[in-house]
Amino acid sequence: MEKYCEVPVLFIDDLGTEKDSDRVRQQYGKIIDERVGNELPTVYTSNLDLDHIGKTLGDRIASRLQVSYQIKFPDRDLRKITDLPLH
Repeated sequence: MEKYCEVPVLFIDDLGTEKDSDRVRQQYGKIIDERVGNELPTVYTSNLDLDHIGKTLGDRIASRLQVSYQIKFPDRDLRKITDLPLH
């Protein structure tokens, strides 16, 4: 756990897709609290908005994520679009 709190940059992919449990909430809570408190850059990806993250992982975690910059992509699955040019 400590390495996730201390690495210079951390990427957390698909936040909120894991099975919800007290352990998951505690681990994410510790990591996110430490990183926000120490102003360490963290990149989160998720298909869930902050409301859904709050429902699955808890309002405390969603609240911490509100201090992050958000980049929202279109609500369509780009993997299913067949007319994209291939390079």
